[in-house]
Amino acid sequence: MTIFCRFDAAFARKMAAWLRAGEYLVDCGAGEGHLEEVLRREILGLQMVSLDLFPQADHVLPRDCETWEWNAASVPIFVRPCHSGFVERTVKRAFAQGARRALYVGKHSDSNFNLDLDLPGRDADDPDAYTCKLASVFRGWSGEEAERVWELTSPAVLFQTFRLVRQQSWGPNGWYWMRLRSDGWYENIGGGRTPPSGMEVREEVQARDFFDQRLDWTKSSLVVSESPAGWLGRTGEWHPCRQEDHDLCAQLVLRRSTAELEREGWVRVYGAPGTVRIFGEATTLSWSCLSECREDGLARVRLSPEQRLWLGEHGHKVEDYD
Repeated sequence: MTIFCRFDAAFARKMAAWLRAGEYLVDCGAGEGHLEEVLRREILGLQMVSLDLFPQADHVLPRDCETWEWNAASVPIFVRPCHSGFVERTVKRAFAQGARRALYVGKHSDSNFNLDLDLPGRDADDPDAYTCKLASVFRGWSGEEAERVWELTSPAVLFQTFRLVRQQSWGPNGWYWMRLRSDGWYENIGGGRTPPSGMEVREEVQARDFFDQRLDWTKSSLVVSESPAGWLGRTGEWHPCRQEDHDLCAQLVLRRSTAELEREGWVRVYGAPGTVRIFGEATTLSWSCLSECREDGLARVRLSPEQRLWLGEHGHKVEDYD
């Protein structure tokens, strides 16, 4: 068994002091799962998950940490990673999904060689920057090869207050995420402003912007369950939205770009079969399978059997042109 960094009871005691109530650790690239074994042995009631693409122990899950679903209680930790870039990608994804801090364990040197390879964006002057400093709680602890512990912190200063709100005139389902401005007014995703008077508030979230994954747009009027327009996935999953909101639905609900959906062969359903209006022009077209991957003007991606079935069951005409 190859263990690149050995932990002991002293490290576990410092970890117990560092963790906050309700937080759980996620060991990213856990390998043999040595860290979890030590911490569970020393910390009563520890909540922890170990992930690795190629796990070498039964308690390590075969998962990619870059696609793991993070939240405010999750704390990613990286121990002697392989310098492939996955560390920073995972950190940014975790912070975007609500995590507030992370730990990095690596060799300590004056040149910070490992830090530069794994965390090139630390303390940068950009909206995605995060702070990185030696964790004070872990001072006095050092691994067998002079490993030290750094604490990464999400840039909370960039967070703003967003509220899921509606006014009575918007109807019972007219809920929208709006940013609370410093003057007390609300601002929507398009920049429009609304006074706070008569506004009903359902939920409040701290987020960076309207595209932050902390905002659950499935709770808003962006998702209209009775709408005949929406996105149809390759396996027949249906995501309804207003006809004019396809692109926003892709970005805010499906968390994908329209170009990505089109390349993968999703169907954009404009409305019920028959004459519908697209950008004010009447047309009999009720759906399209757009794609950037084209040859001679024809999309390479064809409808899946599930998409054909769904379209047929909902009255849409499907024809083949070979």
